[in-house]
This record gives sequence, C-alpha cells and structure tokens, in this order.
Amino acid sequence: MFKTSMMTAVLAAGTVLSACAAGTGVLNVDMALQASPKYQPMVQQMQKVEQQYAPQLKAMEADLNQMKTQQEQQQAMQGKYKALIQSYMQDREKATAALQKDLNKATQEVLRDQKLDIILAQPVQIAAKAKDEKVVDVTPEVAAKLKK
Repeated sequence: MFKTSMMTAVLAAGTVLSACAAGTGVLNVDMALQASPKYQPMVQQMQKVEQQYAPQLKAMEADLNQMKTQQEQQQAMQGKYKALIQSYMQDREKATAALQKDLNKATQEVLRDQKLDIILAQPVQIAAKAKDEKVVDVTPEVAAKLKK
C-alpha cells in the first residue's frame, strides 16, 4: 500500500539545498506539501500507480524470495524484472514531478527571500551551530507559496 512517508521521501530527496550567508531554515516537508492544491491529486495518482503495479511487484517479490542467493536475485532484477522496475519508477516519478518542481521553486524562493544559508528538510537534528546563527522554521512560507 502506498505510504505518505515514502512519497515524502521521494519529494524531499529532490529538494535543492543552497548556501549563501545568514542562517538555517528548517522545513516540515509533509506540512508544506499538504498545503498545495496539487497534493491530493498527486496522492491519488500515486495510489493508482501502486494499485496498477501491486500484482506484478508481489509476483516478483515471491519469485525473488524463492531464489537461493543474492546473486540470483540481482541477476533477475537486472534481467527479467528490469523493465518492470524501470516502468514502476518512471510512473512514480511522473506522479510526483509537478509537485516536486513546485516544492523546489518555493524552497528556493524562501531561501532567497529570507537570506538563509541553507534549508534543511525535517526531520533533522542540528548538532552544532554558530553562536549568532539563526534557525528559522520556514514551513509556513513554503506552504503559502505552494498554495498559489
């Protein structure tokens, strides 16, 4: 079954982080994405993709589990299952592409507007920071830009 956390990971992985000279922003990607009018249609599209591929992926998993070695599994994944895996990943990417683009753009705009050094997607833990460095939650600003 499709999981929101998987979708968030796919989207967050593409978020561009930048550096210049002012502070650190933190972004709750889940909250920001949910503000976008493209979020629910994307979730529905991801669910369709998951449903479409579920029988084939389940059969592939069962077949791979019957193989005795990891080498056999890798050969199968690079051979007879390669097209299935590529098609599945491409369909997932198509479903998230528009929202990913919007997230990247909104994050870059907030980074620039607030003159931050970097924006980190949560969950993160900042182990150390400079004495005068500011840490700002930019989730509301990114969410507002995604609502447009």
